[in-house]
Amino acid sequence: AQIMAEDASKKGDAAAATKYSTAAETIASRLIAVEKDVDSQKAMVMQATQASDQAKAAVRQNSMLLERKISEKSKLLSQLEQAKMQEEMNKAMAQMNKTLGDDVPTFEEIKDKIEARYAKATATTELESTSVSSSMLEIEQATQDFEAQSRLSQLRAELGLDGAAAAAPVEQPKPAEG
Repeated sequence: AQIMAEDASKKGDAAAATKYSTAAETIASRLIAVEKDVDSQKAMVMQATQASDQAKAAVRQNSMLLERKISEKSKLLSQLEQAKMQEEMNKAMAQMNKTLGDDVPTFEEIKDKIEARYAKATATTELESTSVSSSMLEIEQATQDFEAQSRLSQLRAELGLDGAAAAAPVEQPKPAEG
């Protein structure tokens, strides 16, 4: 429209030049509005992507917390059962001590040995499972973070955002040695 306005002006047609100039201004105004709308849409996509990433992280964190709570509940129920069994064993041992007399180790001696052995076995199991569980959680978290970054880079590339080419691959954190 601007070229047509200039041609009309060169030919001396002022009315056509004015008409084409007005059309060029209208087109330029619309172009500016469309560019602003595109920028606004890009910003909304970025905000939605960030909100999605935050929601995924919250779900992942809540899932891990729930798993820990379920594990803790199972452990407590197991301890309750063990306590009941221990109480029954204590009753049986007390009855046996009354029956057998002084020739056998006392109930307290047997109880101390059993509790020491149980404590040692429980501690060993707990130490082994804690290091493996924490390493597995770190590996899972690093894998999920890497996948999220890869997906975000892919989305940026699909959207043609400038940051897609410059985004460096995310280095996975090394799991703690245990």
